[in-house]
Amino acid sequence: MGFLIYTIPFCQDCEAAFDWFDENNVDYLTIDLQKDTPILEELEGFAFLLGCEVYELIKDGDSNLSPQEVYSLVKKDSALLKSPIITDGSFIVLGWNEDTPEKLTSYISEFKEPNRHVDFKDFEEFFPGDGEEYFDGSGEE
Repeated sequence: MGFLIYTIPFCQDCEAAFDWFDENNVDYLTIDLQKDTPILEELEGFAFLLGCEVYELIKDGDSNLSPQEVYSLVKKDSALLKSPIITDGSFIVLGWNEDTPEKLTSYISEFKEPNRHVDFKDFEEFFPGDGEEYFDGSGEE
């Protein structure tokens, strides 16, 4: 299984994540948040995995915002989401900082087989339908 990296264009932290994944030969697929904005259920899933509230996924999130209000804001401007969002469906990292490579390395060494092919079936819970509208399943976005 590989990782999904939700990104926004011109994001330096996203570029740092790509560099790390490439340097460590870890498979990933990228999802451009401006083209494929997460649905409410995805945002709730991210928050659940992180152990936080949905409003904490956005920059300067207001604790008075309901999940639906956060979704409405993100739908209008996906750059409000903290990025990158890196997940494999059971593990998640929000943003990129000096601790992120160590967290990923620890997780991968304990739970993953490096260099395993990314298969769309690994992410079915995130993408309704057959996934064709998201990416072609070739391992590339």
